[in-house]
Amino acid sequence: MKLAQTSDPQSLPLEEQLVGVNAKTGIYPGARSWSGGRLRVLGKGPLESYCYHVMSRTTGGEVFFDDVEKEALRRVIWRMAEFSGIKVLTYCVMGNHFHLLAEVPHRQTWLQRFEGPQGEARLFEHLSTLYSKAYLGLLRDELADFRARGMAVLAEQRLTALKKRFCDLSLFVKEVKERFSRWFNKRRGRRGTLWMDRFKSVLVEGQGEPLRTMAAYIDLNPVRAGLVKDPKDCGLTAEVHHSLGV
Repeated sequence: MKLAQTSDPQSLPLEEQLVGVNAKTGIYPGARSWSGGRLRVLGKGPLESYCYHVMSRTTGGEVFFDDVEKEALRRVIWRMAEFSGIKVLTYCVMGNHFHLLAEVPHRQTWLQRFEGPQGEARLFEHLSTLYSKAYLGLLRDELADFRARGMAVLAEQRLTALKKRFCDLSLFVKEVKERFSRWFNKRRGRRGTLWMDRFKSVLVEGQGEPLRTMAAYIDLNPVRAGLVKDPKDCGLTAEVHHSLGV
């Protein structure tokens, strides 16, 4: 890989510096299970979704990101949001921390897209947002083998374990941080923990004004830090305006 062949990776074009971030997850030994062991932050009410303000800071606030690393973190956030079913209403990546305003959908309602005769095919199409063709090919073979040997229950358990990763804020943030940490440490040639604590999340209760206030707080972080002079440069996207009813 080209990043390992130069003493100055920051001199490479942006997309070459981000090659590890853009890659899809393949097959690797010792892959960990994503089930259990954590507080699950889900949309709970019937047909309801919940919004959370999420914040996480680097260890001691002493590790700072350059512009390429901020872009890498942004890409990891959006890819994992697409995969997880979490909707990022707005976000802000700062030098040593990030903020997210995340909407967690009602899980059972969101999972209905994978029901019915074509549900498994739609699930595999969704998994392709994160996983490589090689990984998905092996998964298909594994499911087919279970079913051919009369162990359809095991095949269903395998699919259920994958679905548990959806609409879970805790898993979403945890994997964002872990995936970015691996890339960041490799780029910097460093080891050890990148992030301080787990992450902080606050439920934003109520629609309309509470969401608009929190979104404005997040978007104005660069202004308060002196990184952006004009607050208009931190405006929400049209999609977020629509989502928040602005």
